[in-house]
Amino acid sequence: MTDVWRRLPKTAGLFLITLLMLLAVPPSAVFVSEMIMIGFGLRDHLWPTLLVLVALTVVFVAMLRHVYALLFGEQTQTDSVPVPAEPWGAHHVIMVLHVVGAAALGVFYLTPAGLEFMVRIAQSLNPGLL
Repeated sequence: MTDVWRRLPKTAGLFLITLLMLLAVPPSAVFVSEMIMIGFGLRDHLWPTLLVLVALTVVFVAMLRHVYALLFGEQTQTDSVPVPAEPWGAHHVIMVLHVVGAAALGVFYLTPAGLEFMVRIAQSLNPGLL
């Protein structure tokens, strides 16, 4: 599959935004959790945390490289069949709701109340952790 952006622009755009949220780009909730884990890791376990940062960077670059080829790669001759315009559907609404929810959680977790909420969750899982 190549050239998905031209064929299904709405789905491709939402897919790209969702992928970036999963890859921990701000303001996603995954970014906040990784930022907190890396902050504690750098304080307590420098070298393993640096290795994790390198691994996360490799995963980030590899995923973007493959998704770029999927979304923007050149079409082959067999792909030259005209495609009708993509209609807006219920699946697009669901994707938008998920992206908005993940971004809202990310913004909430950056507030003092959100941080306190995450600390309480962490303490309930391991009382001696924090």
